[in-house]
Amino acid sequence: MPVSIQSNPYGPAGATAQQPVTPMGGLTPADIQAIVEQLTPIQARFRQASTFLKTDLNQAAFTLAAPQVVTNGSSVGLAVRLITEWNAVITVVNGATAAEVFSLSPLFPWNMIANTQVSINGGAATFSAGGVATLAQMLRKRKGCVDSYTSGGYGLAISPALLRITLGASLTPTNATIAAPKLSGIASISVAGSATATNTMTLTWYTIENLVLDKDSLLGALPLQNQSTSVQVIRRIVTALAGTRNDLSMPFYTAGADLTFTLTSCTADTTYEFASVPADPNLYAPMVRNSFQIIEQTNNVVTPTGAAALRYNVPSNMYLVAAHILGVDTNGLALNAFSAAGGLGNMMLAYNAQTVTPVLLHGGRQRADQFLTYGHDMGYQFQGWRLWDGEDTSDTINASDNMGWLDTYSAANPQILVDVGVGAAVPLNYNLLREAVIAGAVTQVGG
Repeated sequence: MPVSIQSNPYGPAGATAQQPVTPMGGLTPADIQAIVEQLTPIQARFRQASTFLKTDLNQAAFTLAAPQVVTNGSSVGLAVRLITEWNAVITVVNGATAAEVFSLSPLFPWNMIANTQVSINGGAATFSAGGVATLAQMLRKRKGCVDSYTSGGYGLAISPALLRITLGASLTPTNATIAAPKLSGIASISVAGSATATNTMTLTWYTIENLVLDKDSLLGALPLQNQSTSVQVIRRIVTALAGTRNDLSMPFYTAGADLTFTLTSCTADTTYEFASVPADPNLYAPMVRNSFQIIEQTNNVVTPTGAAALRYNVPSNMYLVAAHILGVDTNGLALNAFSAAGGLGNMMLAYNAQTVTPVLLHGGRQRADQFLTYGHDMGYQFQGWRLWDGEDTSDTINASDNMGWLDTYSAANPQILVDVGVGAAVPLNYNLLREAVIAGAVTQVGG
């Protein structure tokens, strides 16, 4: 009987000899990895003993002269997230007899929000991000949410479930186009001459401030059911509505010289979602043992172009879950986040003084791959957004794991490097939003 003899394709050292670097998931310490992997059976027991509850926080009301409002949170339960409805009325007065025009930022109205911060006992923030960054983190694991719609009544826009706009009769919109989409669906607005009566823009939009890694694991839930624990929600809006273009922070630009903008009203109504605390602390101890943080680092400047011109040093002592780059060029225009010629090209993760580069993401290939992952084109409707997602590790983003997390406790000098196209208008300015798990020990929720 003939016998087929084949050589070992892996060589004498076995399959591991073919692996040039330690996998990202392999850098996650066993205790953190065990918590994430074991939370499913824990959650089954936790959910039998707990329930998700919602309560309203006090309304925050803003003006351009008083743009910051501090609201006390509810010291109850295990904090999961905030669901916020923003309402604003903007009045535009045209002092001339002829109509004049102003343009809308493609990221309006989320760029009206300068920052939202959630802090515990007046200390370090567990959540701190502007409106654009908040939109990015709330959409990261939601498939298809950046699809374009016309059901809002204007041009291609984000769904009216997230944004609704009503214009007075004196305001005539020019719709956004396929070639130049905007979240609002409006490219520009013409204001009738001497308009003073029907010249208001009424807006309703939403943000969700996530305080846990996800609602499945509840990893990082804040133990607020403690008499000695207080939480504050500090919100701040921009101080000007029109000026030199900056898509990250200026709602309107190229406005006619006779136009005056007034923020007639602006409010934020927040629902606090939390999980009730079971009597058995073993059911929630793994969730609160480590914290989850969403922090935006703003105003990073990139002057040169070329390979790895954008260099971001990832802070140590964290498990980086995701990183969002939100950028504009020197003219304030949202970056082409997937353009090797005129925007951002290849993205890399590196550590150990760049001797180890375990992740290399080519712009076009990453865009195509992320379209299949998230169900929407991240390089189209939401301009200026480039995402590295350490949880993009499965065929279904909501069924992912920690295989791709970056452990900066172990990796020396971790960096995010991005090529900047020679055609980009430099210097660039970008914000980087980090989603991270921080090792800690906060387990007392009683008293």
